[in-house]
This record gives sequence, C-alpha cells and structure tokens, in this order.
Amino acid sequence: MVKLDRSVIYQFEQDSHKRRKVKALLTMLHDMGYETVIEGIENHAAMQTLADIGCQSVQGYYLSRPLSVAQLDKRSMDIQKN
Repeated sequence: MVKLDRSVIYQFEQDSHKRRKVKALLTMLHDMGYETVIEGIENHAAMQTLADIGCQSVQGYYLSRPLSVAQLDKRSMDIQKN
C-alpha cells in the first residue's frame, strides 16, 4: 500500500494540470499493483474528484478527526449495527 501525502492534492480541484498529474500517479501505482490512500481530504469535492480519477481510499478531516484504537473499534461496531 502506498500512502500519498496531502501535498500531492493541494489545490488540485482548481488546477486541471495538477489533477492530470495525480491521475497519472494513481494510474502508475495501480498498474504496478499498489493500493493507494491519499490523505488530507477536507471536503466532499476533493473526495469526489479523487473517486472520479480512480483513487481507492482516502482519509482526512472531512471523514473523521484522528481516532484512538478504542474509538475506532467503537465506531466500527456502531457502523456494523446500522
């Protein structure tokens, strides 16, 4: 798995050249057999843009603040109940 820093996507929503670079990087990593996670997702537009260009996983404050293991376990159990 390859985790990409938030700097990779900094202001990419407004910059088509940056979006093409991110898409090319993701395509290369996927073609090499790597799963990818991009961190720093702070809004729905960024998450949707990444989904549209093939990103497999994201993390960031838009989805959740950092959690302890206990908090994550509880949250996972709560989600499974619903």
